[in-house]
Amino acid sequence: MTLSLVAVGSNSGYGGNFIERMQAWADNLFILAPECELDADITIVEWAPPLDRPSIRDSIDWTKQTLPVKIITVPYTVHNKLSNPHKERFFEYFAKNVGIRRATGSSILSTNPDNIYSDFLVSRLARYPVAEHQFFRVNRYDMRDGVVFNINRANGSTVNGDQPDPALVCPDVDGLFDYPGIGKRPILHFNASGDFILMSRENWFKVAGHPEVPYSLTVDGQTVYLAAQAGLEQVILPEPMYHQDHTRSDKYCPPWSDRTPFGTKNEDGWGLKNADLNTSYI
Repeated sequence: MTLSLVAVGSNSGYGGNFIERMQAWADNLFILAPECELDADITIVEWAPPLDRPSIRDSIDWTKQTLPVKIITVPYTVHNKLSNPHKERFFEYFAKNVGIRRATGSSILSTNPDNIYSDFLVSRLARYPVAEHQFFRVNRYDMRDGVVFNINRANGSTVNGDQPDPALVCPDVDGLFDYPGIGKRPILHFNASGDFILMSRENWFKVAGHPEVPYSLTVDGQTVYLAAQAGLEQVILPEPMYHQDHTRSDKYCPPWSDRTPFGTKNEDGWGLKNADLNTSYI
């Protein structure tokens, strides 16, 4: 059973030091994969790469490579044809869908190229099959200067050891919450879900990938909602995943509440189904 990790980006400098963060992500996987006997490959989608900077392929040092890597390039001409009322510079989830549709693993992890996976998490991914009736989430540990300062949990965040805000969702005595359009479920883990959503390839096609809407914020939460609505059981893995903190630009965010989540399911052509995209291998 092969795991395909799908991540997206471009050498546009997003968040500061993007290539350095991506290098750390790649090296982390290349080092741990053979140690943990992880059967995996990597699909990178380079979305609208800037013409005045080197490509991701030419910017990353691949000398530690131990996993097959496929890079799919989506040019500016495609980006410019999409509806863009909020002036998005990078359609993260359109890009992830391009990778998910073209990934070949029996299970697919939609993730980000600035995460650092613990050896415990990679060992878990190597040894435990992805069940057809489940999808998987983790808690994301945000790090700054090598120190964890924020933990993104299912029902809120822990900042510097404290939970400053009350729980987002109040479950009943059985630990369940009645979600609209879904029914009673254990609390869904919407928090920082764009960094780690794992399910079988068959289930990614069942939910039709991430919603392809003209914005990026809340799309990851919508994906979790659609997976639960499709009848999949959420499993929160206990092993940690770390995130390299970075600056963020302002983006459009539609109204969202963890109590009343929603999701917009795609039509059949999601992931630029019929597009002929340049693909290279490392």
